[in-house]
Amino acid sequence: MIYNTTKEIVPITNENKLLNQLILHDMFNRGITAWVAGSKDSRKHILSALAKTVKYYNPVNNNLEQETVIWKGKLKDDWTWLPHERARIFMHHDTINPVYFQYTKFLDYNKYHAPQIFVYKTNKDLYASLLHGGINIVHEPSLYEFTERSKKMIHKHGFVNDKIISKKINPNIWWFNFIDWLYTNKNLKHMSIFIDDMEQLLPIDNSTSRLHLNLWFNDILKFITKTPISLYLAYNNYTTIGINIKSDINYYLYTNDSMLLPDSHIPESALQYLKNQNQFFIEHNNIFTRGNINTI
Repeated sequence: MIYNTTKEIVPITNENKLLNQLILHDMFNRGITAWVAGSKDSRKHILSALAKTVKYYNPVNNNLEQETVIWKGKLKDDWTWLPHERARIFMHHDTINPVYFQYTKFLDYNKYHAPQIFVYKTNKDLYASLLHGGINIVHEPSLYEFTERSKKMIHKHGFVNDKIISKKINPNIWWFNFIDWLYTNKNLKHMSIFIDDMEQLLPIDNSTSRLHLNLWFNDILKFITKTPISLYLAYNNYTTIGINIKSDINYYLYTNDSMLLPDSHIPESALQYLKNQNQFFIEHNNIFTRGNINTI
């Protein structure tokens, strides 16, 4: 059942509307931004289901086609949950030798048939090698230095300490730079970016430099929905995120072990009706419905 909570709680027709908006994109709706809240295992189930399913309407032939997915790689790899026949792994050239992978799901997966590994040096290299319509597992560089564009974006918010930004910083900031590069270079192809453990990208840190970096990410969220790029971001607890980006997120997905945002319209007691990791609530513009990854 889907509910409108702006007035009295009354059913709305077309229960698949929110789910369709979440996984089917077109040139008119542009990209979306979505949060997935819950434990690591719950998030992994939902994120992998979305990554395997997300599609777009090709304006040339009017066909529904698999969207290009970029999946943030992690030290403890979870790409084994994804279909390896659609996957490529990307490593930055400064971390390629040696490469170690930790397999987290054996089951029916044959580790000797892992996706092909590609090496990139620049954002342009990476973009040119993406498997379009596939799932691209991207590992950021092990070291990151501010680019001139990065400096410009945080100077925009009044930060002028070039001694700090000239130093090597947390390599997760590379993702700010890459997403910014995608939309400033006029990427016109539909693409969805999946990033788990957002606490690593937006940690709670009261330093001036961190504040301005987070403001830069706020700018990214504002501009991204004007492009064909969608962002699916995941975290365990909103109190561990170092910035309030509530107004810049379109869709919220909650699992049975997640913490609702304070202004969510979903009754906290409703989470008990989510029986397993396959089920979730999705909320958008004051309406919400229950979903199941098996029906995505």
